[in-house]
Amino acid sequence: MSIIKPTAVIWKTRAKNSIKSMLDKVSNSNIELRPHFKTHQSSILGEWFREEGVNKITVSSVEMAVYFANHNWRDITIAFPINILEIQEINSLAMKLDSLNLLVENTESIECLENKLTKKVKIWIKIDIGYKRTGIYFENFKEILVLVIKMKKTKNLEFIGLLTHAGHTYTQSNQRKREIFFSSLKKMTILKQNLDREGFSNVKLSYGDTPSCSIIENFKGFDEIRPGNFVLYDLTQFTINSCEEKDISIAIACPIVAKHKDRMEIIIYGGGVHFSKDYLKVDDSSESFYGYLVEKNADGTWGEINKTNYLKSINQEHRIFQQIH
Repeated sequence: MSIIKPTAVIWKTRAKNSIKSMLDKVSNSNIELRPHFKTHQSSILGEWFREEGVNKITVSSVEMAVYFANHNWRDITIAFPINILEIQEINSLAMKLDSLNLLVENTESIECLENKLTKKVKIWIKIDIGYKRTGIYFENFKEILVLVIKMKKTKNLEFIGLLTHAGHTYTQSNQRKREIFFSSLKKMTILKQNLDREGFSNVKLSYGDTPSCSIIENFKGFDEIRPGNFVLYDLTQFTINSCEEKDISIAIACPIVAKHKDRMEIIIYGGGVHFSKDYLKVDDSSESFYGYLVEKNADGTWGEINKTNYLKSINQEHRIFQQIH
């Protein structure tokens, strides 16, 4: 493979092994996998999931849903609070898909969807179980109940369940990840039981995040999980013990454009527009880095991580690699 500009290289065997591993756990738990496709946003990687029997997916925007709908995915959840300004695109999607599943967390969204939808869609209520980003806080049951009752009176909305995202599992402690997972399961189960007592049965529970889904073996209690990054993994997931080095299936091949021997640095073509700007710490020091070096093999795979060379800084179009003395 000839590399002339920053290029993502995927280790297919590793990626497919991660898909199969997650599917095995889901099968043993007797629930469904609805993988989040926002990490790769690739029709090619999507086919790898389809080859293993996956037919339901998650995305994070209407635009992303349109992309995958155009690649013959027919059951899509947009796991982001609905943007009513995109109602025209939402209607087009609903007509094209077998099942379009949307998120709401307020009555205004319900009213707008009911008035403007041209085809019935399925609705999840977004629940905040501690991440404190979006969703109705899990303790506010009355607020949740108001939405469920309101949806039961609509023609275009079918309430199917409660959905949550545990983004606060990004911690180095696997024990803490497990605690968050089981705490989330308990909170969501209580909400389901409360709704059942109010006459709303068969409420589904959807859970998503890669760190805890990577280390938990049994997901019973939830109806589906929505991890996304697990198909590729990365240094962040490796650092917080969600995966092993052998599970990382993506690397970025970048041309070298300059060398500075006096500083033991090289400059590569590949910056903030090609990589993430997320950073990690060098051991226990305060110094940050953005990636490690690996040696590319002839077959497109790569060797072990070389921790003596790391990405020191990042700009829009280029990065600096420094060798540790």
